Amino acid sequence: NHEHILQPALIVGKSPELNSPYQFTGRVYPHPKTQQAIMVIDKMARDRDSLSEFKPDDKDLVRLSIFKGDIREQLDKIYSDFEANVTRIFHRRDLHLLIDLTYHSPLYMILDGNVHKGWINSVVVGDSAQGKSETTLRLAEHYGLGERVDCKNASVAGLLGGLNQMGTRWMVSWGLIPTHDRRLVILEEVKGAPLEVLARLTDMRSSGIAELPKIEKRRAHARTRMIFVSNPRSDRAVSAYSFGIETIRELIGGLEDVRRFDVGLVVSAGQIDSKVINELKANRPSRPHHFTSDLCRLLVLWCWTRKPEQIRFKPDAERALYDRSVELTASFTDALPLIDKGTTHLKLARLSAALAGRLFSHDPDDTSILVVERKHVEFIAEWLSKVYSDPVFGYLDYTRAQKFASEVTDPSDVVRNIKSMKYPEDLVNHLLHTEEITVIDLADWCEIERDEAQKLLSLLVRKH
Repeated sequence: NHEHILQPALIVGKSPELNSPYQFTGRVYPHPKTQQAIMVIDKMARDRDSLSEFKPDDKDLVRLSIFKGDIREQLDKIYSDFEANVTRIFHRRDLHLLIDLTYHSPLYMILDGNVHKGWINSVVVGDSAQGKSETTLRLAEHYGLGERVDCKNASVAGLLGGLNQMGTRWMVSWGLIPTHDRRLVILEEVKGAPLEVLARLTDMRSSGIAELPKIEKRRAHARTRMIFVSNPRSDRAVSAYSFGIETIRELIGGLEDVRRFDVGLVVSAGQIDSKVINELKANRPSRPHHFTSDLCRLLVLWCWTRKPEQIRFKPDAERALYDRSVELTASFTDALPLIDKGTTHLKLARLSAALAGRLFSHDPDDTSILVVERKHVEFIAEWLSKVYSDPVFGYLDYTRAQKFASEVTDPSDVVRNIKSMKYPEDLVNHLLHTEEITVIDLADWCEIERDEAQKLLSLLVRKH
């Protein structure tokens, strides 16, 4: 939450790691050529930031036990409390959970002997006045963590970084995402950012490294949790799309950018009756406020400061990751890759670890170790399947449409009709090796009249 001031300096003898905290000792001199004030630093020592210094005491850890319990029962308690006392947004439990999972995701995790990224990128697209911005804003204020930025005037330099000229030297000035390394950024109204700006973030989102390959080549950590929030880019209502998931593709652009999201959500005005919402606003249910800002902030910081060796997947949880990933990839197409064969098990692992963190699931003998159990994996897989199968999201319907369009229907009928032609073998060879097929081609290949060729073409089109 500090303002970043760019100060030119010359460091003698040592090279610091970029976007890491240091304490510098030196003097300010006028530059001999330009008379600009410039620091000459001769001593530097690695410093600790607020996350590095976070060490909860035993009393704090006992207080966090309020978050433990049965998954469904505990989430219901937490979000009933939040709806009544924090966000004032009702009937949007999936939205609350998506934001929470992003907030409580650890930085790294060890799975199958390898260290993998643990931080989550999520996206929420939907109609106006559906509680998207309000929920993220209120939860960010409640947790006291996370930076919110409006993307209407966002540039690559603002989000990733750029170069500033000071005298004759070029200085790197890092953008919002690298400067919030290990923390969280909420990107509001993403539709205001051009697609080419979002495309520049692709590599950084997966590797956690921001890179500027310009006059001054620089790299910095950008392991930043991100929540993308926006209306559809076209200003149409979600209900005007054949499938709600198309709003995500339209908003983000390239499939490689969509694939880097761990979870997505589409909300529509038609999901909740306006009478119900107005009734709840007029007669808001009263709930005791147990999950206070202080406790929630403490839990988020506990999740953020877990080291890879402090995230433990139980053996049956690891087995469930692969089993449920197979089921999800069989149910949903990777033609629009929120679910894809290569990374679904890792997305499932990240979300499961975040859920375990959200419920303060720890080793009974060591409260510093976050434990992911099979029940966490099963819950996340079931929740993803429910969210993606929702008619408003339309991922399941989109998958069925893709399968319908790409599979030959009634292949035996196609074979029978091809064999009834005068030269079936020549016909098949030409069909396989010709880019574009016309009625005239079919008439020539099969030695038939144009009307017969038109019927054959019609059959091939009907049967996909």
